[in-house]
Amino acid sequence: MKLPRALSWLDSQPKAVAAIVSIAILAELLVVAYRARGEATSSFAPMVLRRPFHPLGGKTFGRWVGVWIPFSVVDDQDGVGRNNATIRLYEDGVPLGPAHASTLDIEAKGRGRYRYVQSAMGRELFFSASDNSDPNTNGRTYVVYDPQAAKNDPYPRR
Repeated sequence: MKLPRALSWLDSQPKAVAAIVSIAILAELLVVAYRARGEATSSFAPMVLRRPFHPLGGKTFGRWVGVWIPFSVVDDQDGVGRNNATIRLYEDGVPLGPAHASTLDIEAKGRGRYRYVQSAMGRELFFSASDNSDPNTNGRTYVVYDPQAAKNDPYPRR
């Protein structure tokens, strides 16, 4: 019953419908034009993580930081389901891991473990330094990269 009422409203508002469709088409064209210029390829380049890195809990080795990598895939939040994330985390150019570690292992064991998840706060990377030092003060650079992100891009470059 509500659908016919909504459709009748659309029929009575042709200017609003035209405006919405025009905005959607314009947004799509802007994305395509942006991709055609080649500037968007930088979204697939390695990304330096910015401090501060927030502690996962009290006195733990784990830290988290909000990271959004376009077209990347995330792991399940709880760590018992899918482990599909394909990101790679580097500390001063050296790969960290193991990836897909549970949050509890990151907090308790550390040693470079990490996990990339979608949470209520957005996409987050939970990780620990290779030597369990505080990544805010150890002077190392942390870089994240997703080699599979380009394959998930709905606007591939030619």
